[in-house]
Amino acid sequence: MRGEIGVSAGVATDQRGFRSNAITLSPSVVLAPDPRLTAGLALSGTQFGSNARALGGTASLGTRLPIVTGVALGTSASGSVTRTSFDATYGSVDLTPTLEASLANVTVFAGGHLASGSTSIREPVTTPGGVVGAPTVATRDMTVSHTSAGPVFGAVMNVAGARPGEGGMVSYREEHARVTGVSVVDRVASGMLTSGPMSFGVSGGFRDAPDEQKGFGGLSATWSVGPSFAIQGAAGSYPSNRISGTLGGNYASIGVLLHGLRRLDDSAPAPLRGAPAVPAGATRLAIRAPGASRVELAGDWNSWTPIPATRAGDGVWYADVRLSPGEYRYAFKVDGKEWMVPDGASAVDDGFGGRSALVNVR
Repeated sequence: MRGEIGVSAGVATDQRGFRSNAITLSPSVVLAPDPRLTAGLALSGTQFGSNARALGGTASLGTRLPIVTGVALGTSASGSVTRTSFDATYGSVDLTPTLEASLANVTVFAGGHLASGSTSIREPVTTPGGVVGAPTVATRDMTVSHTSAGPVFGAVMNVAGARPGEGGMVSYREEHARVTGVSVVDRVASGMLTSGPMSFGVSGGFRDAPDEQKGFGGLSATWSVGPSFAIQGAAGSYPSNRISGTLGGNYASIGVLLHGLRRLDDSAPAPLRGAPAVPAGATRLAIRAPGASRVELAGDWNSWTPIPATRAGDGVWYADVRLSPGEYRYAFKVDGKEWMVPDGASAVDDGFGGRSALVNVR
């Protein structure tokens, strides 16, 4: 289980398109009870300088089911709702099933995106008075709903760094949709680079619709000060949301991120039978693979360069690595073909069509 709390301040555009100063609190939690399943819950509360407020939440679910070597079926689903102080409520759900194929460091995907949403706005209604009566003012809820469906496809490429602790990725995603009779195409390219405690991200896209020709994008930077603390900065712009009906806008912020990681059972790993004690200053990572003849460990601390693991009793393989304090992603390569993460380990989508486990070294 991974939990985070983010606090940021800057300038942003609210759902009505008004721009003002803003401060946001955003706690979140991610659960990975199985390497093929990830569930998440995120909350967000924003206070704008215009005295407007917004409180929202998003629940997400992701699965990845291997079919044959290098091919998998992935599915992501989410639902979100936002309530504002200006009597507007926005809700949406979406589903994205894709077929993924991986070769070396490149993953291509293709599938569909289905989305549905509604917006409810409370507005005043004035009833004229009679000859002697005064006008009366009441309120009514006006609700508008939209749906969309269309293909989505793209590719992700992993780029290895020249030194341990370095690496990155580049990706392209294209989505076609039809909302209220209007064809909308979004094309987005993005990249990420990690070097030691620093991470940088960049994205650029273009919205192509008869009534909206708009470029958008963003920049972000994260500095991991310690294993549980990071400083983040971000700026960018985004197009309108055709499902919820909210307007496009822009943002710029700087903030801090507190995060932690623990096993769901909150217990320390049991000693391995037939294995020596863990060397001082080392971290032991293990996986059960009784039918394997060769197992290797790789992680983002060494640019995902596999190192041999040792077989202990009961079909468990392990490797002892020396890691400085921080959070790392890792996976085991079994018999030179399949990448696997240990059962019960906290795991996330590695961004390349697979899964990687997480370990927090203190």
